[in-house]
Amino acid sequence: MLQPRELEVVRSRSGRDRLRSRNRLGNVGGGPLFLLGDEDGGNARAMAVRQRIYAVSGAHREFPLLDTHFDFWFIPDQGRFWKLRDALRFELWTVGEPVDSLVKAGRKTRFCMRDLLRAEGGALGPRERQFPACSQKARAEQVRMGISVGWLESYPAGYYEQYVDVTGLRGCYSLRHIADPSSRVFEADESNNMSFRHVRLPARRGRVHDC
Repeated sequence: MLQPRELEVVRSRSGRDRLRSRNRLGNVGGGPLFLLGDEDGGNARAMAVRQRIYAVSGAHREFPLLDTHFDFWFIPDQGRFWKLRDALRFELWTVGEPVDSLVKAGRKTRFCMRDLLRAEGGALGPRERQFPACSQKARAEQVRMGISVGWLESYPAGYYEQYVDVTGLRGCYSLRHIADPSSRVFEADESNNMSFRHVRLPARRGRVHDC
């Protein structure tokens, strides 16, 4: 999970202050993150998920992921997309307290795993996208998602629900981006699933400064 970027505070029509940021989730492992969704008990809006894991030889095995689903999720002005439920989480924490504590969590937790950007300076992995745009097939019997080695999944700060509500908050806080917060996906390294920026609130004219 790379550090949050493009931080800004925008006031909503209802007068709420929203801290928005770009997320960047990269694959630095030895093989692809490869997820397969299948019809889940006749529910047309959700799929059960299994993970395909490759050996060095090229052979692979597939493992069902407990309580893991793809949702056919509606995005205003864009339509419906298949997305991984509880893929990422945005949280705001106190900084400098005797014990840091959670203050707010963002609403957005569904993301499409895809090869969107090549990692900066990365020479590993395929040259072409292996996991392209998110599926919008309403009657799909199977959906595949993933991130290739050397590629990033990323959503811009202004994307739908890509924010944490910071209305009325003052002081120094830690904005945390957390990948796979429920630890349902198999990974070679679980220690790099969180990144953060320390930010000072309230923002001045929407501009967010580190603290």
